[in-house]
Amino acid sequence: MPQNLEGQLWVLFSRNNADYLNIIDLSTGDVDRLFVPPECHHLFTTSFLICSDEAGQIFLYKPIEESIVDIPGNGITWVRASTNGDYLLYPVVDSAGKEGLNVLEISDDGNLGLSDFYEIPEVHRIFAKNLSVNGNHISYFRFLDEGYVIEILNTESGEFRQINITGPEPVDANIDFSPTDPIMLYGASDVESHIFVPAKYMYLVDLASGQTTWVANAPNETYDFFPLNSVWSPDGYKFFLFSGNEFCIFTIIDLGRDCFQVPGEDTGVDEAIWAPSGQHILIQLHDSVRNHKDLMVFDLHKKDFEMLLTNVLVYALDWRP
Repeated sequence: MPQNLEGQLWVLFSRNNADYLNIIDLSTGDVDRLFVPPECHHLFTTSFLICSDEAGQIFLYKPIEESIVDIPGNGITWVRASTNGDYLLYPVVDSAGKEGLNVLEISDDGNLGLSDFYEIPEVHRIFAKNLSVNGNHISYFRFLDEGYVIEILNTESGEFRQINITGPEPVDANIDFSPTDPIMLYGASDVESHIFVPAKYMYLVDLASGQTTWVANAPNETYDFFPLNSVWSPDGYKFFLFSGNEFCIFTIIDLGRDCFQVPGEDTGVDEAIWAPSGQHILIQLHDSVRNHKDLMVFDLHKKDFEMLLTNVLVYALDWRP
């Protein structure tokens, strides 16, 4: 176990045809192992897992209590969690038949709180839905006759804002809000289908001013993106981008970057997540030749890697204080 690590690491993984959640105390190395239902493959930073049944209905599961929690509404086929886990975003039809999105608050004790409905015209035709950390902005992309736009709803004021997108087509999964500022990072591609296509270009959008800034082009054809976890550091000052076996850490002020190679000649990156301290990045590496997956920790000060877990099939990671 690497030294000077703090917090809890939640690792959702599969072994011998069963799914488990390991809760690792990184300061002591102690591990609690919990069984989880096979429908649950998504973690976020509260006490819930996000699950989907055979009919595609989304529900929540509390692994410590071994209890199922239903989300208010019917026919919920997708859900987005804010990166701090305090809010959920999902589609609903209200009692008057209006289509829209619900924002559901998760209370401090891990229970479901209040929800608010926001009418969105033709909600079935929008894509890349996302929610800011504090739940006060909903964003999504929409295709109009003149091209793509980002539509942003301020949930506090009810104000809509529309930002025109010039250049390549935005990519569905490659969207991530800053945890501290009204800034959004998104990916784009020259490929005409926005679903399940990796990004080649990355941009920043200032939600207040509407200004769009080019960040970088992928050095190895496309960027890897990890929609289950945020690419932003907890303080919002940095973000990472992975492409092949290279990753770069960018600073938000001047978009300066430091780039590194992940260990191994035939390795790719399946998942990555910041430590709560912002001093480490946990990376899941995949050796394509040996079909072998490892979890390694990158130390930002030492600029080196240390092995954490070897040969483990991980579905999702969450690093908590």
